[in-house]
Amino acid sequence: MRHLFANAMNYGFFAGILRILWSCVRTILRVAVSVGVIIIGVMIYFFILGFITANPQKDDAQLNIDKMDEQIQKLQERHEILQRRFDEEQMNIQNINRIGSRLEQLQQIKPEEIIPLLIEAGKYY
Repeated sequence: MRHLFANAMNYGFFAGILRILWSCVRTILRVAVSVGVIIIGVMIYFFILGFITANPQKDDAQLNIDKMDEQIQKLQERHEILQRRFDEEQMNIQNINRIGSRLEQLQQIKPEEIIPLLIEAGKYY
């Protein structure tokens, strides 16, 4: 510092102050550029390191969504199977109802009416 003031006084008061200020500005600029270069270097390092070590796997939320989609797909397939079974059972119930109505019709026929019909049918065999 003493060197700066001694050097500044050789050039005159205002010129000396300007010289001191200019040397301070140059020092601040050198420090700022050095710090900036270091910060940019660190940013580039993490940017490149981020690409190199990037994990290509999906994040947890996406994995959960995929699992839920699989479960929904399985449930839809199971629903389709159960719907087919239900339709088959509905057909069976309809057949049973038809058989029941025919049995009711047969119950209304008197045995006296059936015996002559069976005798006539036996003649053809």
